[in-house]
Amino acid sequence: MTKHPVEPGITRLAVTGDVQTATSAALRELILNALDANDLHEIVIDIGAVPLLDSAGIAALIAGRNTAAARGIGYQIINYQHLIHRDSQTTNVPTFGADPATATPTRSHHESPRRSHPPRHTPP
Repeated sequence: MTKHPVEPGITRLAVTGDVQTATSAALRELILNALDANDLHEIVIDIGAVPLLDSAGIAALIAGRNTAAARGIGYQIINYQHLIHRDSQTTNVPTFGADPATATPTRSHHESPRRSHPPRHTPP
């Protein structure tokens, strides 16, 4: 993880590697320390080089967002699309912001369709 001033008042944090339970505390600390800087107006978290982000990593990002919001500091997470796309394929959930016409979940060949209600019974 590296910290780069973009311009006065804006800091970019470039995160690399897996962010999971074992490493999420380091990410949280880096974000919170960056938010302590004087005259900070915005922080940008770049996760383009993060191949794995688990729930602990997401919690670290949310903690940073909450702290930034409480201090009136802008907060952006950039280059996250690859994680959403991969996870949406793994979990069979359509990608956020996708065209509903093309974002339909697919089923594997051995999975049966799920019904939201029982089949209707037609009297004889």
